[in-house]
Amino acid sequence: MGKSVLRLLIALILAGMVLSGCRGGENSLASTVKRESPANTSHEQQDHPDMNEASFTVEMNIPPGIKVNEPFVVEGLLCNNSDRAVEIMHGAAMFTYKVYHSDGIEVPIEHGTYTVNDIGIGTLLEPGSRYSYDGGGHISTKLNEIVVEKPGNYSIVAQAEFSIRGSEEGSKVIESEPYEIELK
Repeated sequence: MGKSVLRLLIALILAGMVLSGCRGGENSLASTVKRESPANTSHEQQDHPDMNEASFTVEMNIPPGIKVNEPFVVEGLLCNNSDRAVEIMHGAAMFTYKVYHSDGIEVPIEHGTYTVNDIGIGTLLEPGSRYSYDGGGHISTKLNEIVVEKPGNYSIVAQAEFSIRGSEEGSKVIESEPYEIELK
């Protein structure tokens, strides 16, 4: 399935979640957010026209002592750098990772065949907060588990794909700064 088709499916699922939340059902995302954050109810109804990539950054937690041919787990974090709460929506594969050799060539990360539940997840990011999601059991193979097979100098980059509720821009994909590692 192409990436654009997958994005369209995620957008349709997220739109369905938003529309079902507007009916005010007891199990809807909107009613859950209202119960948990009564001070932020005005946030739910307003658009976020000034929210852009600069309002968010992606960081990574990478364990120390990474070794050649040994798997390690990377944690991607979406950071809300704005001064207000923002509700985001994303799919199960919100964070993906790329590894580059020191010459700039991407090193393939071997995950084999895997499945992803096409679900939509919504969460409220408070100002200055950091959010991580590893697939929550909705992905058959951990996308944040990486193995580098040869010694050398590498860069790891995390990508986050999400939408802002109330924004008409569609999905945003932003990347972290490269994290440099040396494997011997």
